[in-house]
Amino acid sequence: DILLLEPGTRLPADARLVKAHHLTVDESSLTGESLPVVKRAEDNPQSSTLADRRNMAHLGTVVSGGDGRAVVVETGDATELGRIQALASSSHRPLTPMQEQLNTVSTQLAVLSSGICALVFALGLIRGQPRLAMLNTAISLAVAAVPEGLPAISNSLLATGIRRMRRQNVLARHLDAIENLGAIDVLCIDKTGTLTENRMQVVEVDAGVARLDLTADEAVWRPQAKLVDSRLWKVLALCNEAEQADGEWRGSPTENALAEAVQRAGLDLEALRRTMPRSKVRYRSESRPYMVTSHHYPRRRGRFQAVKGRPKQILARCTHIRKGRRRQRLTDAMREETLRRNQELMDQAYRVLGVAWRHFEGDSGETRAEGLEWLGLVAMADPLRPEVLELLPRLEKAGIRTIILTGDQRGTAAAIGRRAGINGNGEVRVLGADELEQLSEHLLLEEVQRTHVFARVSPAMKLKLVRALQRSGHRVAMTGDGVNDGPALRVADVGIAMGRSGSDVARSMSDVVLTDDRLQSIIDAMAHGRSGYANLQKAIEYLLSTNFSEIEVMLAAIAAGLPTPLSPIQLLWINLMTDVFPALAIGFEAPEWDVLKRPPAEFGRGVIDRKRLGHLLQQSLVISGGTLASYLYGLNRYGVGSKANTQAFMTLTLAQLLQSLSSRSRSSSLFRPKGPPPNVWLRGAVVGSIALQLGTALPGIRRVLGVAPMGPVDWLVVSAGSVFPVLVNEALKRAEPGQGER
Repeated sequence: DILLLEPGTRLPADARLVKAHHLTVDESSLTGESLPVVKRAEDNPQSSTLADRRNMAHLGTVVSGGDGRAVVVETGDATELGRIQALASSSHRPLTPMQEQLNTVSTQLAVLSSGICALVFALGLIRGQPRLAMLNTAISLAVAAVPEGLPAISNSLLATGIRRMRRQNVLARHLDAIENLGAIDVLCIDKTGTLTENRMQVVEVDAGVARLDLTADEAVWRPQAKLVDSRLWKVLALCNEAEQADGEWRGSPTENALAEAVQRAGLDLEALRRTMPRSKVRYRSESRPYMVTSHHYPRRRGRFQAVKGRPKQILARCTHIRKGRRRQRLTDAMREETLRRNQELMDQAYRVLGVAWRHFEGDSGETRAEGLEWLGLVAMADPLRPEVLELLPRLEKAGIRTIILTGDQRGTAAAIGRRAGINGNGEVRVLGADELEQLSEHLLLEEVQRTHVFARVSPAMKLKLVRALQRSGHRVAMTGDGVNDGPALRVADVGIAMGRSGSDVARSMSDVVLTDDRLQSIIDAMAHGRSGYANLQKAIEYLLSTNFSEIEVMLAAIAAGLPTPLSPIQLLWINLMTDVFPALAIGFEAPEWDVLKRPPAEFGRGVIDRKRLGHLLQQSLVISGGTLASYLYGLNRYGVGSKANTQAFMTLTLAQLLQSLSSRSRSSSLFRPKGPPPNVWLRGAVVGSIALQLGTALPGIRRVLGVAPMGPVDWLVVSAGSVFPVLVNEALKRAEPGQGER
């Protein structure tokens, strides 16, 4: 099949060009190249880099200018787009570590609890306790000790995180995205359309006496625009192919940017074109890197010739220069200064155009660019998103390293990295695709640790870089909007796609979609991810500390030769009251004030590391101590029986419920000004559970649970035994080094 190409044509297949006339193609979604690519029929298509295949047009790209013909060479899965999709389909995201760790914790708890319960049973028999009674007690203790609702609680907490993130225009497509967001320590950002806005914008005009910064507030540069000779704005308006339709400019990104700049300067572009109609045009070509148009003056003799293009070639055809309203002879010193300024702008990754004009009589030399008058330089760029300069420092403070992956040339990539502040004020290390291909596996793992920007990378290279980071022990998030980002989005621990500007492929391969395209939402999502993971850890620690306290109370009493302080039905009741609603309510904790000042969660250390295990054992021992003290009081006053057991039952249950308040934060004390934010869900769960517990003293329920009536002194002892552990645990938390500073 032969394809006829013209502006707006979307390629239906991969095709080789047989004819091209000023043909440019927007390949940004496929290669990440921010500017339209000039295509030529005579180039060699066998380049290893997709972006360098100048005589090929690929499925999914769009013709942005010129025209041409191409013969179809590949369709469907055999196209470059099809290969990228196949690569993405064959790439599998690593298993979420949370489920693995929860399974490990549950198995360990089951083994530990079974061993301890067997020990309790054996000690009871040694102490002469009835065999059947001890068997019931041991089985009940085993059931109560294992947090069997942990998987349900973890899924509920993650679902809650998804709902919270959606309110901030962050759509999580998978539950595991929430937990992984909390552990991300490397963020790979695609440049075009993610770090930048994927459009061209005039950022600076250097007209000799005036230098306009068009990125500044309009109130700042608009008065200065009057200092620029009107001929410069006329050239940008007349030597331009952009057409306006429905309030938008339809043309190449460069032409659209120039037209918008003319409008911002206060000129009516359409009216100017009507009063100065075009008579002749010569388009830019490989041998002529500039465009020339000729126009009739509205009410005077002669013609206006507008020229724009590569500054060095245009400057060589100029004899004079415009300095404000003065026309001067162009000297060698002026040429050198202009070329130096052009290089400065190019070093900042700007696309720079030279602008010139001349007046001539008659028809001769209508499109011959000679004897021109230099007007100035116009610098354009794909602007950074407004929030980028604020985002990267916040990511660094949160312990997250940022890497830029782009299909742009090395110089452009380096300049973008510097403008974005990828390494603060330090040197930006850039690695190109040609260097990447020559690295061994070992050297690649070293380079990903120290390189800030990877340039000219293909979809397969992005995938390779993400996997190398993962093999180095990092948790990687990948942002992107194009087809070329699909494989890397799929294999990253968290793939983040743009909702508005992103392609269907990018969104389908991602875990998280920013529905408003705001990069700032990434920080909000990571805060919720860290908070969700932290809340799950808090809930697990709360469950383990309270369940351990039950085992410790039973084990200590039997080992000391005392009667069992709790009956099997009481153990199951305690499990029902303390293991469900308070643990779920802890998952509704809002992010703490310092959540983004802490390092990312380290999955390698486990949900409960040795340090935290020591802390929760400390908490459980304090709860057990208060309960045993209350039980000993009951034994001393009432002797063996239900009254002493009631003291232990009430104290242990209330102490565990109050412990949930202390479990809200690992570092912030409940009694400090910067304590955790209010949690109405936990408050309601604790108050409701305490009410149910106090209801066990009512006559109807007392008989079922074996609870005896209690006097005022008994309640005073229970209150002291249940409140004391919370006060001790909060005091120990405040004494911990670095508390309140994390």
